Amino acid sequence: YLDAAARNEISYILEHTIAADGEFIFTASAQSGQITGTSDGTLLGKTVGDMGLTEDYASTFYEGRFTSLAGQQVFLVTEQVEDYVIGVAVDSHSIFSEMWREVFTMVACLLLLSISAIAAISLMVSRSITRGVYSIVDGMNKIRQGDLNTVVRVDSSPEFRALSDGINQMVSQIIRERDYDALTGLRSRRSFEKTVNLAMQSRCSVAFFMMDLDNFKNINDSFGHAFGDTYLRELAR
Repeated sequence: YLDAAARNEISYILEHTIAADGEFIFTASAQSGQITGTSDGTLLGKTVGDMGLTEDYASTFYEGRFTSLAGQQVFLVTEQVEDYVIGVAVDSHSIFSEMWREVFTMVACLLLLSISAIAAISLMVSRSITRGVYSIVDGMNKIRQGDLNTVVRVDSSPEFRALSDGINQMVSQIIRERDYDALTGLRSRRSFEKTVNLAMQSRCSVAFFMMDLDNFKNINDSFGHAFGDTYLRELAR
């Protein structure tokens, strides 16, 4: 019975409590301030004043704060349970060591996430650029083989969009120079024949007329080729 009673004493319980490194647990009488149990078995029979605490320590450290306990800087939290006050003190060095360890772990995780995000973004950008280059090269190959109806359109970036527009404008200029006379703006012979063939194949009504400029050479010889060019342009209108 005595052994069982002893095991129910707070001092016995605390003596057999395994505290973490840098951690100290104690209980004290709420009335007298006498220490009734500690996790390391020391200071039994002494008072909280011997540890450097004032009489109002129970309410002062209810929410926890840093203080000097028995000459050591600790973070102390107290809780009153009936006639006893339970205190848990953690060495400030242990707290800061753990805090820096957590900060380092958090920074390492953030760094790893940043590296992963950068790698993923780089891969996406690389694939986008590669697809854009392949699309433009494919379109240029079709144009080079004579398919001037090819329209290059890559909208993955402003640069590719501008390049696509430049290629399409170049092709439009080539088609214009191929199908129309630069001086008069009239269709070239090749374009004219192609248009006539399409009209005849579609069985629609087509009308033709032909004009001949008599003595045009005399105009060039008399007034110069510049005047002759103007004459042709005005006639074509």
